[in-house]
Amino acid sequence: MLAGDERAERAGQELAARTKEYRPLVHLYVSRAQQQPDKRAALHDWHKAAKLYEQELAEPLEALEALLRALALDLQNLGLLDAIDRLAVASGAWERLFRVYNRLVQEPKTRAEGRVARA
Repeated sequence: MLAGDERAERAGQELAARTKEYRPLVHLYVSRAQQQPDKRAALHDWHKAAKLYEQELAEPLEALEALLRALALDLQNLGLLDAIDRLAVASGAWERLFRVYNRLVQEPKTRAEGRVARA
């Protein structure tokens, strides 16, 4: 992120806090995360979006989706699982969570089968 971007973001955060209108800021984070070539920066934006969705907009399902996007970028970040579980409970998104976890469990098996098939 460029220095000017940091100032603009800080100003956006202050404006959102003052007006209690967080949707434009969360849309900025989501858009930036989707277009961000730097994985660490994208993860940071997904986390910020999830926090706003949960804490300021009271939208746990959107917060869950943002954290699932973060997990997809960094499957080794098991620290996200507690927050993901909590948000699934809050939003009643058990089916969504089951599909994600099932895919995570199947992924290593699928990769191993692919290596065996190629061998």
